[in-house]
Amino acid sequence: MSSKKIALFIALAILSILAGAVFGLLDIFGFVDGRHALSLTLLVGAVFLIYAILIVAFLLNFAKRNRIYTFFLIASLLFGLTFFFMNLNPVLSLLATLLFGAFLVHVYSASVGRSKLFITFSPRELFFPILRSSFIFFLILLSVLTYTQSQKLISQNSLISPNMISFISKPTIFMVNQQLNSQLTSGASAEILDALPQAQREEALRIALSKTVQQMAQQGDGTVYGFSAEEIPIHLSTITRGSIDITPVIEAMLPNIALKINEFVQEFAVLAPFAVAFITFLLFPPLILPLRFVESLITLVLFKILLSTGFIHVHKEQREVDVPTL
Repeated sequence: MSSKKIALFIALAILSILAGAVFGLLDIFGFVDGRHALSLTLLVGAVFLIYAILIVAFLLNFAKRNRIYTFFLIASLLFGLTFFFMNLNPVLSLLATLLFGAFLVHVYSASVGRSKLFITFSPRELFFPILRSSFIFFLILLSVLTYTQSQKLISQNSLISPNMISFISKPTIFMVNQQLNSQLTSGASAEILDALPQAQREEALRIALSKTVQQMAQQGDGTVYGFSAEEIPIHLSTITRGSIDITPVIEAMLPNIALKINEFVQEFAVLAPFAVAFITFLLFPPLILPLRFVESLITLVLFKILLSTGFIHVHKEQREVDVPTL
């Protein structure tokens, strides 16, 4: 076995262990639940580790092909064991091991196939299609992780947290503020309000806002999105220069909103994890496309270094080509 092949196997083993640790620790819900910094770091680390593993598996395509699948089996076991030590879920760890092994085999076989399609060696043209198709294995793994984590959170009645609602509701609160200010400070009422002293103007706006909430409750089932008018702390809204901001009201209600949503989700406890996993499967693919520009640059520089240092060599060879004719 050549020293280069040994070096690639050692690199693959180390990267597999690191990848198993990162994916085992990855918290999908941490992005919108107050732990986004750590989760984002782990996700970025996972992307770079996938890329590095892809490079190693791609380079193994150019080595002598004996024992390649043995290497992949060992690397998959290392990934799976590390993954298990991080989350202690044997079923999920077994699935992660199988997905990682399938990923390695796919990268290797795709590398062999695409290498035969090109006359001129072009790493960027060869590599990105393999990178893009390979992400499907980790997308499945992310979806399974989301399913498992959401299943646990639903059983604890804590799938939706106040921080998550705060993160998601910011655009909606902005639009509601704009609509309220437009309704409460338009037409003749605006002229009357402008004539009042500051303190009276603020009090008048609070009264108007309170009546608006009461009217919304009376038009439906006596509640506003499941809350009675008395449960909504209108007095917490802030008024500056005649402009209303209901953000403090929503922030004060976040725990109760989260509780009501979790109670609703609990009624669909069997189906909810599947829905969350499916949403994850749909959301992540668009994030891969911007990586093409970064990946192209890194791949170009990396292979120039590998070629200039003599780690890999390019030589000419003759091939028979099928040419269809009529």
